[in-house]
Amino acid sequence: FGNFKLIPHPMVDFSKLEFIYTLGQQWILEIADTRGFFIYRDEYVYTGSYPISRDMFKAPGVYFFRLYLSDGSQLINGKMVVMGAN
Repeated sequence: FGNFKLIPHPMVDFSKLEFIYTLGQQWILEIADTRGFFIYRDEYVYTGSYPISRDMFKAPGVYFFRLYLSDGSQLINGKMVVMGAN
């Protein structure tokens, strides 16, 4: 998994992005579609477990995310697959 876990993956309704977190760190999460357009951004991530809901995505498909510290010192890149609703 590297520096993160996405559970469950692929995602149907809900996933959780887990990563190593140190108290007091502010992370920024950005999610982009395959064309590189950002569909989601949260500048106030203060926990090592971030909920991701199917409602955040317009359609099933492959999406890319990056998670980085507000000072730019750490970067985590990943890919997620969002499945269609059951």
